[in-house]
Amino acid sequence: MLTQRGRSWRFAAAAGWMLALVAACDIATAAEAEEKRWNASVTLISDYRLRGVSQSWREPALQGHVQYHHPSGWYGGVWSSQVSDNIYPDAHIEVDYYAGYEGRFGHGFSYDLALLYYAYPGARSRTVPGEPPGRFDGTTVYLDVSWRKFGVKYWHGVSGDALDWRYVDLYAGFDVGDGWTFGLHAGRKFVPHDAAFEYSDWRASLQKAIGKWTLGVAYSNTDADRELYSVADASGTQVKFLAGPAWVAWVSRSF
Repeated sequence: MLTQRGRSWRFAAAAGWMLALVAACDIATAAEAEEKRWNASVTLISDYRLRGVSQSWREPALQGHVQYHHPSGWYGGVWSSQVSDNIYPDAHIEVDYYAGYEGRFGHGFSYDLALLYYAYPGARSRTVPGEPPGRFDGTTVYLDVSWRKFGVKYWHGVSGDALDWRYVDLYAGFDVGDGWTFGLHAGRKFVPHDAAFEYSDWRASLQKAIGKWTLGVAYSNTDADRELYSVADASGTQVKFLAGPAWVAWVSRSF
């Protein structure tokens, strides 16, 4: 089990890495503001949830991203977050690399098609002695189609740990004035050949934009199987249900 000192060191290291990434983006932005469109952010969140399931063992996580968007509609970027080594043994960070194209059509419709590769550097799944460890990395594609305040996003795993799983995301976002945004989400994950791991999740969120800062809070829940989505720490003395109901808060700074 990690000591408090060990956790603090890893948190500081992740913070330094992400701030350096943002600083690099700021330099690039200043130098090429007329030709390129860069954006970046750093976020502190009380619980990193992916499709309703905690990736940080229901503990806070530091996140950051850098993205370049070309006026033609092409874009690419890197997103990263702290994760728990109780969930991903020997890993403390997730890194996502993505590239895609977005555009508009019809009356108020827009679309976004992208390829994403996610990795957990150093992570190896626990296996029985004598068997090679597995990995958690994978590649997915997704198509997002939206109309005004409403949208649907379809994910499909194409390689690695994501192979053949699917996820459907229905969402809506409402500008309620004075920088406030109210969001709704409902999703369903489909797992091939193992329906016991399939589940639905839903979330309601409220956030406030204040200049380059964003403050937010959300309520998240799922109908995932408690036994299948519960994880113990390295010592086996504490178990947490990662897909249970939770309030999540965050603060974000854009650059």
